[in-house]
Amino acid sequence: MDGQEISKVRQNWAGAAGRSSSWGITLNVLVDYSDKTRRWQIRGIVGVPSRPANDAERYHLARMLIGRSDAPRKNIRKFVILDWSFNHGEKHSVTVQKCREIPAITCDQILDLRVIERPDTVDKPSSITIDDSFYAEWNSEYQSNRYLRFETRSELNQRLQDIWGNLLVLHNSGKVDLTTNTVWHRLFQHVAEEMRIRGEPPHQGNLDPSIEPVDPLRDKDLCERAVMSISGKSIMKEVLVKYGRLEDMERLYRHGLVWINPASTYDKPQHNQAVRDNERRLMFKGGFATRGAPRKFLDKQSGPSNFNVHSTLDFVRIFDAPELAMDEYASVGINLETDYWSYCLAGKLSPRLFSDFGSTACVTVERKPFIQRVYARMQETKKDTSFDCGFINYEDPVGAYVSSVVDLNWMPVHMTKSLRYAYQHEFRLVWKPIPYRDKLEPIAVEIGCLEDIAELILI
Repeated sequence: MDGQEISKVRQNWAGAAGRSSSWGITLNVLVDYSDKTRRWQIRGIVGVPSRPANDAERYHLARMLIGRSDAPRKNIRKFVILDWSFNHGEKHSVTVQKCREIPAITCDQILDLRVIERPDTVDKPSSITIDDSFYAEWNSEYQSNRYLRFETRSELNQRLQDIWGNLLVLHNSGKVDLTTNTVWHRLFQHVAEEMRIRGEPPHQGNLDPSIEPVDPLRDKDLCERAVMSISGKSIMKEVLVKYGRLEDMERLYRHGLVWINPASTYDKPQHNQAVRDNERRLMFKGGFATRGAPRKFLDKQSGPSNFNVHSTLDFVRIFDAPELAMDEYASVGINLETDYWSYCLAGKLSPRLFSDFGSTACVTVERKPFIQRVYARMQETKKDTSFDCGFINYEDPVGAYVSSVVDLNWMPVHMTKSLRYAYQHEFRLVWKPIPYRDKLEPIAVEIGCLEDIAELILI
């Protein structure tokens, strides 16, 4: 076909769209408006003569759906197709199944939803379809226990970004979406309600400019290249991923060169928010209660201060301590006395993590044989160490995020991070020196070619 013939086919296709047909496309559309204070979700089915071939045709159908809905049609700034599916069966013309204004959790413009073009990939349905009743329930839940009442404006804004970073999902197709895990929606709504109570609901105009905003497309070029390289790929449950620079990943894959860094190297200003962390210290907020006694809180202080966790006292985080007075709480710092070596991998293959770590390649490895080889080599060079490995446990300083660690006295600091990093699904190999040492240097070991248990992925 020449250009004129293709154009004619497209015109005929567009003219038949929306008419009664046994073929239909289900669309989930998010509409933004110029005032940036509202957002509408529209879901429905549009009849089509054949499968839409690209995004341009799908956006044509989305416009038809918006036009048939009750959503305002003036001052539309843009709209995004969150998900779509092609189906065959009953006769379809244009049917609006759902049309509603999105609740507070997403109506304020924190970060634009953006799509890296990957037109023919379908992702999981967006969690934006959470029932409205949940938002009312979460607001009521928070009003009965204002566990964020002690947070400064800056701290509250940082928590907003920490949760927002876990709400956002960058799919392997390149689409930015919201997670289907309602835990993050609930926590975000709690922060939004506290900000609303203070008269500063979350939107770009009143966010603290000193807080680094979360952006899953931190490096858009890397994300685009990663999407093109890993779209359609997935990893098995027993596989881990190491992200890094091309030359480092080639040395890891071909020679088994493993660079193991001290924990102290991650708390440096040159690292971005996705990497920078104090790996030897955890902070929690709450109060003390005597073990085995009624919940009477001791050692209350106005404002933050540091305590050691005593064996005769239980430290209870603020979320579980509504008995604390409105102006009284304590903060606890749990410190690891020694520096330690750690080798960090991830439990998932994600274009966002390429951007987070400034990576141009990754190596996927079979978990068990990789750990065995690294451990055996380290035993030859660093016998005076204790070894630990596993997925990181993510903790909430105020306790609203569900934790697997009940007693903070036994908190494994070297295997624990803030909830800010939960989306990274980190798996860590750790060696602690015996005796303890305050500062360590990086070490490198060679475990041999990994071609039999690994795959090198270049972007």
